[in-house]
Amino acid sequence: MSLPDLERRLADLAEARNCDLTEFKNHKEDRTSILQAVTRLPLWCRQALPEIDESLASLEAESKDQN
Repeated sequence: MSLPDLERRLADLAEARNCDLTEFKNHKEDRTSILQAVTRLPLWCRQALPEIDESLASLEAESKDQN
């Protein structure tokens, strides 16, 4: 799942559950900040979107490759 797809799914979920994802949206260009923001999402949000964990793993791998 690409970052834009993940962001869109999170936004849809947040709207449905009335959850504030401002922090996530504020950091969408910085991979490290995205990882930190996503890992701080409420547990129900992460459980509702299993692909978040897959995307996190992918982002973490890309971050390591860049360093």
